[in-house]
Amino acid sequence: MVRHVSDVNETGMLVVDSVVPGGPAHKHLEPGDVLVHVNQEVVTQFLKLETLLDDSVGKGIDLHIERGGTSLTVKLMVQDLHSITPNHFLEISGAVIHPLSYQQARNFRFNCGLVYVAETGYMLYRAGVPRHAIIKFAGEEISKLDDLISVLAKLSKGVRVPLEYVSHSDQHRNKSVLVTMDRHEWYAPPQILLATI
Repeated sequence: MVRHVSDVNETGMLVVDSVVPGGPAHKHLEPGDVLVHVNQEVVTQFLKLETLLDDSVGKGIDLHIERGGTSLTVKLMVQDLHSITPNHFLEISGAVIHPLSYQQARNFRFNCGLVYVAETGYMLYRAGVPRHAIIKFAGEEISKLDDLISVLAKLSKGVRVPLEYVSHSDQHRNKSVLVTMDRHEWYAPPQILLATI
């Protein structure tokens, strides 16, 4: 089929390499799936696929795939990349914390939007927290930056609270540390900064 609709030099197909957890294709596509059609068009090049996806943002697309010799049709919603690109971050005690971007979620195999420590700053560095997604802080679930901000707002200077995190290099084991809330005068008070695009 590919030879009939493609250039003479093209004989390959596009294959799913990975799927971002929690994304639109999660639980629908798997690594190794061979892309046959997108909205009834044979797609053998990334540029054509990119154009079809760009033209379908916010809409559904039909993907015809081959998985282990079985033909499947999957309907997916095309998500706007800008909607999952972080445009704000929290700065506290020199730490920079923001929602996990699509690019990092893809690299680390985490859900987009998890709270991510980009820079540890003084307070988190002293506790031994590296650059990782935060799971729990002060015993509360943290799934987005607003959750972390509301927990931090309740804590006073000097209080010691547990923080649980997971490393992108060891995703199956949560690690725990004690963090001493720091409100030193040489750091600006905690603030949310918006990035302008």
